[in-house]
Amino acid sequence: MANSGIELSEDVVQKFTDVKSNHKLKYVTYKINFPDKTKIIVDKQLDATDPVAQDCQSCWEKLTEELEDGEPRYILYDVKNQYKDGRKLENIVFVSWCSDNCNIGKKMIHASSKETLKKKLTGISGTGLHAVDRGDLAYEEVLAEARRGK
Repeated sequence: MANSGIELSEDVVQKFTDVKSNHKLKYVTYKINFPDKTKIIVDKQLDATDPVAQDCQSCWEKLTEELEDGEPRYILYDVKNQYKDGRKLENIVFVSWCSDNCNIGKKMIHASSKETLKKKLTGISGTGLHAVDRGDLAYEEVLAEARRGK
């Protein structure tokens, strides 16, 4: 995939650290600053101590309900759950949300900027999810990706 030339805002990597290493955030979403199309910027975040963050599945479902169909996002989500045998499952999942309803220009820039972002987020395991419709955002898909990333 070609590089889009889009840069990362200064706080993008720090917010990643706040999810992965410091566990201060449950999730962070990033977006491209349309219409300028010059940077990937922090969009939303949720503090890990927020009561909403305590139930991993309901937190994910609330987050995905707020995503707009025509607006692409990158999501880092701190999955905390259990394997069927009772072992802890803790992993960071990277999700690329770009619905089929996005215009072609946004789709192209989002796709060509994804690897630029992922390269800066050192330690993301697995390939990540690419979601184009609401079914791709099911919590079961996020859990499956968290398990693959281990």
